[in-house]
Amino acid sequence: MRYESQIYVRSIPAAPACTNLENRIFTEEVLEIIPIVLRQQGTPISDNHELLQKLRGFWKIGVDHLYNSITLTEFEQVLDLFGINKQLITIVEDPGHDSGRTEMREHGGYNKILSPDCTVILDPYQAVLYVFQALVPGVNWKTEKCPLHENCLKMLKIQILEVLKEMTEVRENHFISLRYIMNKTVTIRKMCEFYYSTTRGTTDIFLVSFSGDDTISEGKYRKTWEFFEISEFRNFFLDLEKSMSSLPVWMARVFIQIGFAEQFFKEEQSENCLRIQQILANCLLFLVPKDRTTVTEQFLNSILNGEPQFSLNLTDLKPKNEPEEQKELIKIQTTVILLFKGTYRMHENGHIRHQLLSKMCSLLM
Repeated sequence: MRYESQIYVRSIPAAPACTNLENRIFTEEVLEIIPIVLRQQGTPISDNHELLQKLRGFWKIGVDHLYNSITLTEFEQVLDLFGINKQLITIVEDPGHDSGRTEMREHGGYNKILSPDCTVILDPYQAVLYVFQALVPGVNWKTEKCPLHENCLKMLKIQILEVLKEMTEVRENHFISLRYIMNKTVTIRKMCEFYYSTTRGTTDIFLVSFSGDDTISEGKYRKTWEFFEISEFRNFFLDLEKSMSSLPVWMARVFIQIGFAEQFFKEEQSENCLRIQQILANCLLFLVPKDRTTVTEQFLNSILNGEPQFSLNLTDLKPKNEPEEQKELIKIQTTVILLFKGTYRMHENGHIRHQLLSKMCSLLM
């Protein structure tokens, strides 16, 4: 009996968080394994086979900084085209990608992977996140004036939006060279030494010196939102009546970054800018423990939609031995609390503006 070894093919998880989209496989690696598997199953073809040549031409992008990929379903269709025995192939998820997501939850940042030629690359979502983190946080886009250049913030914003727009226009099946993205962000950072090379406020905006599961004081979080005049958000797992003396690091990272995004995009109402914010909000879910992603996604959506920040009172969600006639009211209360309960605080002109609970929510409670 002839021994047939397995051919391992790596797959890359879909770019968005919390989705059921298919993993992807690099087309360059598909083209590489096809002749190998065919030779192993006893039906070899030459490297210049007509069908291989057609696929090379079809998948060619034509620029050096982009890398192409196909879904697992498309990969199976390609195998069928060549009559390949699928039992000879084992698909494994890229271990580097998985460890990268773990690193994001622990220390923030972005998730990078290696291309078939060992170039460091990002998927389109992570590319948007990288550009945002490199250029937006750490600047007060509301009131801070540059002492070196006139209309500096305006000019920087134009350049940043242009790069962000380019990243959002990258097709979902393409991956982007990190070096290509870095060159663009470095060029913009060189436009203003004051904003990007001087220490103002905190030097650890992303809290990289902490683990995601650590806890920081409310005062440390306050130092950032007060100095940069971004919105202050409350721990949505706390009752509104209780003071917030501390919060998890992962939550502070989410609050700080969505606060900067809210400030930066405040005057930008285009459909493309909304798309950028949606991608950023989705990427922030990679910073969140898995059992907290659903409620964090609700929080982020409330901010993107301009709604009051809700506060999730966990006791409201626990089963209660209430009379039958009260069950429907409790169900309504819980829904309304999730949607409306919360205090949204905006630091503006040196004062804190409180938005109280909606009248409906207060009546039901």
